[in-house]
Amino acid sequence: MDKVDIAFIIIVIVLVVLLIASLIIGKELEQENKRLREKENEKLTDYFMKI
Repeated sequence: MDKVDIAFIIIVIVLVVLLIASLIIGKELEQENKRLREKENEKLTDYFMKI
């Protein structure tokens, strides 16, 4: 194992960690978007019910 191999392994590990983190963040954002959309739909429903 020379330095190039070690550096390559570290880069691969970092990329995998970033991929997993981006997937987790993507799921969180998706859930937040759903909540916001539901709130917006409730507001629109209330608005049209008043008319």
